[in-house]
Amino acid sequence: LFTFQNEVSWLLHLKEFDRVPNLVTCSPSELSISMTYCGEQINKSNLPTDWVDQMLYILESLRKYNVSHNDIKPSDILVYNKKLMLVDFGWACELKKDIPEEWPLSIGSDFRYGVKEFNDSYSFLKSIKSIIS
Repeated sequence: LFTFQNEVSWLLHLKEFDRVPNLVTCSPSELSISMTYCGEQINKSNLPTDWVDQMLYILESLRKYNVSHNDIKPSDILVYNKKLMLVDFGWACELKKDIPEEWPLSIGSDFRYGVKEFNDSYSFLKSIKSIIS
């Protein structure tokens, strides 16, 4: 229930940001949401040539919207019309906010900065590098 509510809250907060999905419908009773299409999971063949600039734009925009994604991994980075998109804000929180102790240690898996530390820049870059290496 937490990640559902958190996802909805952050999607509404980020509704003006062009690199995340827009919320189309939300059914709290069914714990379901539908969002605008954001493309295919990133891979070597669809990685835009200007991916560094696009990644920096996304990270700068997250800071502008005062959000830390906290769970960036390759499956959360999509490509739509040669643009990188970021999805899955279920574990997001405000920038510089302490991560609650009860959050699972598995968040971010192998793309996490440290045991209890999140760093979207590190996770984003490590995700891309795992795709191109």
